[in-house]
Amino acid sequence: MQQSKPDVRVNIVVDPDRFDTVVGELIEAGAQVEERSPAIGMVCTRIAAGGVPAVEAIDGVQAVEQDRTIHLPPPEADLQ
Repeated sequence: MQQSKPDVRVNIVVDPDRFDTVVGELIEAGAQVEERSPAIGMVCTRIAAGGVPAVEAIDGVQAVEQDRTIHLPPPEADLQ
């Protein structure tokens, strides 16, 4: 049995003039839209880890950035 790659959260900047069209194409490409900000052309999605190139290829997508989690030590921890 083959394991599928985990989903990743991806922030996408799209052409604000084509916002609804591009969001529709993202959904067709398998993206799960979590947040939409049409005024600034930002869409936060969750996609399969291998799906980033397909999203980048959509006409109207201006930038794609994978969301990152930064883990910080507790304030009382020794400096490293």
